[in-house]
Amino acid sequence: WREEFDRFVAGIPADGVTTRTEVRHGSPHEQVLAAARDHGADVIVMGATGRTALVRVLLGSTTRRVLERLPCSLLTVK
Repeated sequence: WREEFDRFVAGIPADGVTTRTEVRHGSPHEQVLAAARDHGADVIVMGATGRTALVRVLLGSTTRRVLERLPCSLLTVK
């Protein structure tokens, strides 16, 4: 799956944008927050699958937990 993901990311145009991918283990929201701090991120992009409205994405989810303490901007993508 890592090779497939790397191919997917390589196909996304990111002119002038520095991207980084990594795999971490542990509580998802804690690891996203730690990665944002560790890398001095300007923005975090998180997928929001299976939801029909932004409110559902943010309430009771990993995304909500991240949003509460994230030191940078958050972009959710369905």
